[in-house]
Amino acid sequence: MNETIGKLTWMYVGLLVLLGIVGYVMTSFQSVTAMIPAFFAIVVALLFLVLKSKGNAAFWTLIILAIVGIVATAKGVPQAFSYMSGSEVARPAAVISQSVMAIVSCLFLIMLFMKKAK
Repeated sequence: MNETIGKLTWMYVGLLVLLGIVGYVMTSFQSVTAMIPAFFAIVVALLFLVLKSKGNAAFWTLIILAIVGIVATAKGVPQAFSYMSGSEVARPAAVISQSVMAIVSCLFLIMLFMKKAK
């Protein structure tokens, strides 16, 4: 496994954990679901640790997890645009968190392919 992909993975995990913690704090510790990005990050970290010596298996597992992260949170992106343009949304904190996770997951996916291509 490429060392750069490892560093990239740990950055992704760190950002998701930070997103989960910030979301939980911003909801005044009332919504455990705000921690979903952090829980997802734990899954990514554990699978990476188990599979990092497996080379391509680790890479493709990270690709699949990034896609899962995108698909699971993409629904928040259009709502975020509505929210930013002044419209009301049902759960603003969730919309923002979903959008950030979708964007971070997209960037992770793109960067994985860029690093693998080198």
